[in-house]
Amino acid sequence: MIDAYIAGGTNAQRVTIALEETGLAYQVKKLNFQAGDMKKPEYLKLNPTGRMPTIVDSDPKGGDAKGGPFVLTQTVAIMLYCADKAGKLLGSDAQSKARVHEWLMFQATDLSPGMGFAFMLAERAEPKIPQARPLIKERVLGLYKFMDDQLGHSKWLAGDQFSLADILAFPMAETFEHDKFAEFKHITRWRKDVAARPAVERGMKAAA
Repeated sequence: MIDAYIAGGTNAQRVTIALEETGLAYQVKKLNFQAGDMKKPEYLKLNPTGRMPTIVDSDPKGGDAKGGPFVLTQTVAIMLYCADKAGKLLGSDAQSKARVHEWLMFQATDLSPGMGFAFMLAERAEPKIPQARPLIKERVLGLYKFMDDQLGHSKWLAGDQFSLADILAFPMAETFEHDKFAEFKHITRWRKDVAARPAVERGMKAAA
């Protein structure tokens, strides 16, 4: 059984969708931001950064070095672990696996950091810099154009098979707002296809 410690948001959705799609047994352990759950000693023992998500696998393959439960942090690492354990969502050969990793990195290193940086500048910086958000969103829109072009040639991001790349990209694409975003017809089609998957629907509900 995998305990998934989450507190809502896109990263929580990515983890629960991955768990649903892989079919691994799991249970959600909801963290409360307002109650300071992520700064409590019992959680910091699992994740010293005081962030989420975190998983604890009580039945790992071989356990950790001491033979106990396996604790893992970082969204992409968690997703890769679940997919590898289940033997799903990673591609069937070296090239298809590399393509999945390529699109995982595109999301993790290009798309997501930009939007996170925009939020920090507009909402958390002192003084706040609200004008940063539209500027960064324009850059992100350009990256989404590249993604739209890819989806014009394949059903899923990494090719003909649904993969971790689609799971990682989906929650942010669902929340991204730009008046030109709807013009990307291939992303619009892809979003509908992803949302229609029963495991995705269950995963979104689990993270709510």
